[in-house]
Amino acid sequence: MCIRDRSPAVRAPRPAGPAHNRVTGATGTAGGRPVLPGAEARTNLLRELFADVLEGVPVASDDNFFALGGHSLLATRLLNRIREDFGVEISLTSLFDHPTPAGIAALLDTGRAARPALRARRTTT
Repeated sequence: MCIRDRSPAVRAPRPAGPAHNRVTGATGTAGGRPVLPGAEARTNLLRELFADVLEGVPVASDDNFFALGGHSLLATRLLNRIREDFGVEISLTSLFDHPTPAGIAALLDTGRAARPALRARRTTT
């Protein structure tokens, strides 16, 4: 399963707007939150996100992000990808407490819905 074009020079354009469910396969929303796939599917998708952020390092469900070479800057990148792809906010503290794909998958149901992306405003002068 391919999350997106992983070519280092070219990235697939990201769809804009709240209907963006390209990774999660979400079937809609419930209470303002995306309806997420089952736990095993979420864990597998998170493994792919971990591997992508860690630049291709193979990741198992119980591998520790930081033991695989992750650091705070990559952690921030990972959390942004989780927010974009799953529509859920996970805190940096939560990643430090649960640094595995399986641990983060368990938190997806308890995370709060992601805020809308910030967009630049055009000023008229």
